[in-house]
Amino acid sequence: MPYVPPPLVQPVVVVGGFVCPYCRTNLPPRLTSHVSPAGWVILVLLLLLCWPLFWVGFFFREEVCRCRNCGRQVA
Repeated sequence: MPYVPPPLVQPVVVVGGFVCPYCRTNLPPRLTSHVSPAGWVILVLLLLLCWPLFWVGFFFREEVCRCRNCGRQVA
């Protein structure tokens, strides 16, 4: 079998400072907020132990950066 060299990876030149590692777009990421894992645990515990206060778990939120193009979570 003949040797096939791997394709050359071209470096990405970034003007704005961000490149998505998955889709290589340079659009700035968007910040989204959702209930954190700790919030879900508190919600379930309060639902079982004191059901009128289960909604307190929804206040435990965390922000996540997501790519505007592909929607995947980026650091």
